[in-house]
Amino acid sequence: MESCGRRANPVLRKVNAGLFTWMLGEFFNAPKRAQLRVVHELAREFPVLRESSQRCKRQLLGLSEDNRYQMSLYSREIVPRAFRTL
Repeated sequence: MESCGRRANPVLRKVNAGLFTWMLGEFFNAPKRAQLRVVHELAREFPVLRESSQRCKRQLLGLSEDNRYQMSLYSREIVPRAFRTL
C-alpha cells in the first residue's frame, strides 16, 4: 500500500482515499443487515429476548453515529500506517 501510494499522483491519492473511506464505512464501520439478522434470529430462538430485540437493533444502528465506537475501530492511534499512507 505504501509503495503504491508514493507513486500515485495527488488526484489519484485523493480518489483512493475517498474509495477507502467509503469501503470502510460500507463494510466495516457499523453494524448493518447481517448483525440485525442475528438479533432477529436470537429473538426468534430465545423468546425472552423478543422484548428487547427492537431496542437492540436501534442501538446497533446507532453505532454508526457513535464517535467513541468509530474511534475504537479506526483511528490514527490504532491504524497509523493506513492514515500515513492516505
